[in-house]
Amino acid sequence: MARRVLSASVIIAVLVSLVVLDLNSPLAGVAGLWLLPAFFLLTLLAAGEVIELLKEGGQSTNGWAVMLGVLLIDLFVCIPMLAEAAGYVYPENCPVGRAGWPAIGMAVSLLLIFIAEMTHFDPQRPVIPRVAAGTLAVAYVGVLGSFLVLIRDLGTSEHGMAALLSVVFITKLSDSGAHFVGTVIGRHKLAPKLSPGKTIEGLVGGLLVGCLASVCYFQFVIGWLSADLGQPQLGICLLYGLALSLAGVVGDLAESLLKRHAGRKDSSHWLPGLGGILDILDSLLFSFVIAYLFWIAGLLEVSG
Repeated sequence: MARRVLSASVIIAVLVSLVVLDLNSPLAGVAGLWLLPAFFLLTLLAAGEVIELLKEGGQSTNGWAVMLGVLLIDLFVCIPMLAEAAGYVYPENCPVGRAGWPAIGMAVSLLLIFIAEMTHFDPQRPVIPRVAAGTLAVAYVGVLGSFLVLIRDLGTSEHGMAALLSVVFITKLSDSGAHFVGTVIGRHKLAPKLSPGKTIEGLVGGLLVGCLASVCYFQFVIGWLSADLGQPQLGICLLYGLALSLAGVVGDLAESLLKRHAGRKDSSHWLPGLGGILDILDSLLFSFVIAYLFWIAGLLEVSG
């Protein structure tokens, strides 16, 4: 428990520091640049963990192609941000837009995976499972992770940060609520083969906490970022909290699926007491996508 608290404290301290710097002292006057080193580090470490999980589960793939593919997606999704940092104005009428860059990165990554298998082809080694495993790893970490940058780049600096923090705030509080309720009153297993510790009672508790966290975030927390950020209607707040909480559960179980297939409890031991990088990001990866859809649809009153 002490190691868990220490690791969590360090993560929170680093996150808060980066948020404060990004909002108050943006590098080159561009929002989001302070967060990019952490983004690249986390996605690459998570990609390495996925490669190992797949390998231990009997689904080996070409590691360098996956890592390079994730790196390319990371770079591609940052193109609008990096262009502005270099002094260029990213055209809003660009056919690729902003959300199109991860798709291009994914296409190039798939090309790399095929090339890697071509150059190391062995008739005695199955090709399709290796290509499929590599594609899964790149899409899981690279494409889903790219939505972190897409969310941060929404609207003004305050809008983007409000959107990003809402995902972390709601999803992680929902996780904590599910763990607490499941530990105290959990009796009925939710997915015993995938995650023996999860219960239906914990799921319900997590959903309720997620909805409450969403209401509290838009009622109280968001005002600290900017006074002009609008507050959604109560029903939208509840729907947003419910959607992110459910996405978090799916993300958690998705990683559990990979870990159980590999016979592992944690994705790695990077974070004492917490496991690996993927153990931290698992519930967020799908939540980023759902949150992005809510914000660009205008349901949470973000302009730009």
